[in-house]
Amino acid sequence: MTDLHFAHWPPGLPHHIEVPQQSVAQNLIDTATRLPDKTAIRYYGADITYGRLLDDVERVAGWLQAQGVKRGDRVLLYLQNSPQWVIAYYAILRADAAVIPVNPMNRQAELEHLAGDTGARVVLDAPGGGWKTAALCVGGKVIQIKRAERCEDDEGGEEGASERGGERGG
Repeated sequence: MTDLHFAHWPPGLPHHIEVPQQSVAQNLIDTATRLPDKTAIRYYGADITYGRLLDDVERVAGWLQAQGVKRGDRVLLYLQNSPQWVIAYYAILRADAAVIPVNPMNRQAELEHLAGDTGARVVLDAPGGGWKTAALCVGGKVIQIKRAERCEDDEGGEEGASERGGERGG
């Protein structure tokens, strides 16, 4: 790598970055262990503590692994900005997978393109605004919608059809 760009580098910024030795997911575990009752997320007046956040992250990470997500897999994160996005983000990392954040305004064709382009096999999605489903992808096609464990009304059955329509549900 050349150092020519350092001539235009902002003064006071380091030229090299020390890469942390632990993962982002491990940072959450460490924080939740030290400060389990401290507020991690405040969303529309509701607080989620680090302990609760870690518990939710662990559940979703376990669910992802039960769906076949393995180390290095890519998972599309197709949610609005919400506590569920944060939980899903950390859960994907905790499952040793890579997070591919997707603009929730994208349509079905764009989602399928991203799934194919990135090689993602799983999409975490929240049609209707409630965190209820994950879509399994094969060959860039969303092929199955399954109910996620985090749902309060979960009974282990499928939700939705075997293939979604041409536009994003909502």
